[in-house]
Amino acid sequence: MSSIKIFIENNLNIKNFVFKENKNFNDIKNYYENAKADSIYCYSKICDFLSKDKKILEVGGGIHLLTSFLDKEFNITSVEPGGLKGIQMN
Repeated sequence: MSSIKIFIENNLNIKNFVFKENKNFNDIKNYYENAKADSIYCYSKICDFLSKDKKILEVGGGIHLLTSFLDKEFNITSVEPGGLKGIQMN
């Protein structure tokens, strides 16, 4: 699981997107940390079932931390029906 954690911290770190001077920084940081924890947990549950010869559909991709990690090796499409437009990674 450390590989996804390291990937997120090195490539999708909150410091790359939000400045600490932002008045909502603490709320944004909490949301980001929850999304990061969810991504790591979800990966731990699905990693044994992943296969490069199968297409993956992720529904509820959130801010797409898991999607970004999986996109390195897999054919994945992710959608976030919670008001954000879905993105297709491939």
